[in-house]
Amino acid sequence: MIYTILLLIGILLVIISFTYIMREEKRKDKKYKYIEEIYLDIIKHSETSAKIIEEFEFLVDSSMDKIENKFENLDHNEQHKTVEGDCLFEDKYIEEAENEDIAKIFELKNIGLTNEEIAKKLDRGVREIDLILKMKK
Repeated sequence: MIYTILLLIGILLVIISFTYIMREEKRKDKKYKYIEEIYLDIIKHSETSAKIIEEFEFLVDSSMDKIENKFENLDHNEQHKTVEGDCLFEDKYIEEAENEDIAKIFELKNIGLTNEEIAKKLDRGVREIDLILKMKK
């Protein structure tokens, strides 16, 4: 009789162990499927990102080609007008402006102003005025 009780207890423990093992297998399968779904989402995201980057590069390249073609088709006069329209100055305009400023510096110096006073009056640095005056001597 003790043997039958021990046998029943043993069978009951085997059934409980088997049930526990099956439950843990199901949990493990759920976790594995979840990880697998995340992995597939990452792959899809990677492929989508690669496509977007390729499309963006194509768009940039085609835009650059269009811009280059426009400037190639413009003759020299139209390019000159475009550059002036964009507020870019030619070297001669810059030189004229610089020469006018230099002339003002020498006029003010001849009047008797100090380098500091000239710098304040022309909104320039004292070192710049010093250099200009030394270079022209």
